[in-house]
Amino acid sequence: KNQGKTVKNLVVDGEVIRNESHPCKFNTLHLSYSFESDADDTMASRWVMASLETYCSTVNTIRDTTAISYSITHNGNLIRENEEMISGGGTTIDMGEIESCPS
Repeated sequence: KNQGKTVKNLVVDGEVIRNESHPCKFNTLHLSYSFESDADDTMASRWVMASLETYCSTVNTIRDTTAISYSITHNGNLIRENEEMISGGGTTIDMGEIESCPS
């Protein structure tokens, strides 16, 4: 609305693969966005990326440990297919050697 554009028929579907044993964390997440608008495809792609990179706290919470990809169908045309986000790299922190406390 702030850009003077209209979005209709927004549908977001997700497919996830999780660990089978505990902890049952997500390994991969694929999101499929489908919507119609009076914007061009470039702007539509930017909206989806802003939602993923900035506004979605869930994606930003799991992105360090989960490989995330997405597809976008805009006005009936597939404009992005299986695009990968920078994600799933995990975090490695070298704490060095840790000595135990004396008993």
